[in-house]
Amino acid sequence: MDSEPSLKADEATNVLSRSLHDRGLTCLFSKTAGSTTPLKQLLEEITPSVVVPFFQLSNEDKDLLKRLHIPLVEFFRPSRKKYNGLPPVELFGDFQESVGAQQAGYLMGKGCERIAYVGTTTSSNSSICGSRLAGVRRGLAAGGRNLVLNANISLHDHGQSADALVNCLVENKCDGVCVYNDQLAALLISRVKDKGIEIPRGLRIIGVDNDPIAAYLQPSLTSIDYDNVVFAYIDAIVEASECGDNLGKTLNHTPRIWVVERQSA
Repeated sequence: MDSEPSLKADEATNVLSRSLHDRGLTCLFSKTAGSTTPLKQLLEEITPSVVVPFFQLSNEDKDLLKRLHIPLVEFFRPSRKKYNGLPPVELFGDFQESVGAQQAGYLMGKGCERIAYVGTTTSSNSSICGSRLAGVRRGLAAGGRNLVLNANISLHDHGQSADALVNCLVENKCDGVCVYNDQLAALLISRVKDKGIEIPRGLRIIGVDNDPIAAYLQPSLTSIDYDNVVFAYIDAIVEASECGDNLGKTLNHTPRIWVVERQSA
């Protein structure tokens, strides 16, 4: 299965694993269960004390967990609506929207008028990508603009999707691009330069994750950095495993998000 390399994602899973281990729980990570393979298949092999999906779980899988009395802590539960009578809370999907909105706001602040979003073709990252895209749209709308172009590219097709995207960016006269993460932004910078487009004069590019590679690209990549979001969910996961019930509890921790400004934007 394809996967986008991300030090932030690795850090999040490591923090989650260590923190829960310290609370007496053992983490088992699956990149496919509930997304590209049936959750039922995994549950035939193990019986977890709590399930924590990093994507929007289907209603069918939620019903399955309920029948099996396995508690669920949802990162992607919509938070601007009340849930079980509780007030709105800041959750993972909203956090990712905020990341996208910050990208859009930064590019508009630099004078960009025609902004595109570049996402990933990797299915396991589709929920996060969708939330960031929604945030970019929200940020643009707040500035009185609409998204000009939305397309996905891959690190695994020898640059073909990136080359096609660059042609679309030129055709649509885009002057700014919000990219799903720094790995894809690095690929885009390479292909844009191959087309003779000057960065940032001809096109401004901003990524996400503040990957160490960002500082060494030519030009260096402007990126979004953020606090590790996993810390907001440790207590909820532990409590759900101990109580054996879905909590829907309010989470008070809101991670910081900031721009690391470099040459590309």
